Amino acid sequence: MYLAQTVSILTRVSLEVSPFCNTVSAHADYGQELPQDCQIVSMKPHGKSFFANTSRIDVKLPNGTPQSFFIKVLSSEVGRNMVHGEFESMKAIYTIIPDFVPKPIAWGTYNSNPDMHFLLCEFREMSPDEMPSASEFGPRLARGPP
Repeated sequence: MYLAQTVSILTRVSLEVSPFCNTVSAHADYGQELPQDCQIVSMKPHGKSFFANTSRIDVKLPNGTPQSFFIKVLSSEVGRNMVHGEFESMKAIYTIIPDFVPKPIAWGTYNSNPDMHFLLCEFREMSPDEMPSASEFGPRLARGPP
């Protein structure tokens, strides 16, 4: 359900801004958070979540370099609080241990649907053997940078 809305919103953003991502307003839609003048190549569902829709966004930068992003979309006030909290947590961790989490880019609420909220970060391919277990995560985070 949310993925269809996300794809629909992505299509509207890309049509409003031609096939390129430029700042269209000072309000939060994730299209304006992507690199300026990038071309959206694809958006595909990625990962699994019980409460959110998650996708990979692939873009081509003006110089032709590919770049990928991860977006998580949730609804309701609870979803807004979740993406805001996750963004702030990722930002704090990234500042201290940048290789521990993807670089957070932005969080916000869709202009076109005030009940839909997003978290945008760099995309990192993660395999299960690279992910710390729940019992390893806290101690690894507490240790800080290597």
